[in-house]
Amino acid sequence: MKTDEREAEEAQKTAEYDAWFRQKVQEGLDSANAGRLIPAEEVEARAAAWRAETLRQLEAPGAAKAYDAWVRQKVQEALDSSDFLTDEEMKAEAAGWRLKARQRRAAEARRAADEAGLGKGS
Repeated sequence: MKTDEREAEEAQKTAEYDAWFRQKVQEGLDSANAGRLIPAEEVEARAAAWRAETLRQLEAPGAAKAYDAWVRQKVQEALDSSDFLTDEEMKAEAAGWRLKARQRRAAEARRAADEAGLGKGS
């Protein structure tokens, strides 16, 4: 997948997530404004139960080995995916970043010179 396609896909995902998040926030605000709230004590009780269950699962026999196997599988899946850049793509992308950084610094220097009255038009 090319860098531009990856950036466009990432921008689309970000926009979709932002829309989803804003909708959820609005739903929460609407629910709270309608008086549908959960008392703090109930929230704390639910969180305590969740923490206890999580600890129980983590302390279960074989949990560490199962987690390690899961992590190894996910790492291998990531390595096998085509989402990684080739060396050439990484070098090209890095060169592009360096060029953009130089251009940004040059533009900032021109602006500073202009503001100080040292620009070409002065």
